[in-house]
Amino acid sequence: MDRYTVFLRQETAESMGKIRGARKRAVGAFISYLAENPFDEGDFPETDETGRLTFTKIIRDFAITYYPDHAVREIKILEIVRTP
Repeated sequence: MDRYTVFLRQETAESMGKIRGARKRAVGAFISYLAENPFDEGDFPETDETGRLTFTKIIRDFAITYYPDHAVREIKILEIVRTP
């Protein structure tokens, strides 16, 4: 299977820039993993305000929310937030 293209929302890219060290490498590794494994459903599914099914994966102390768009072979990273 060909890799999917990964897109990050601007706010998400900015938050990614604030993560440092091993945490940033772990989050980046998961994002790279998603490009090759777009059917991974993370740790739990949710439905967003538009009714779209999204997935959240916990990596260390960050929650990464994303959804695959299989029609165009893309992964959309919606949010990366530090968990309490």
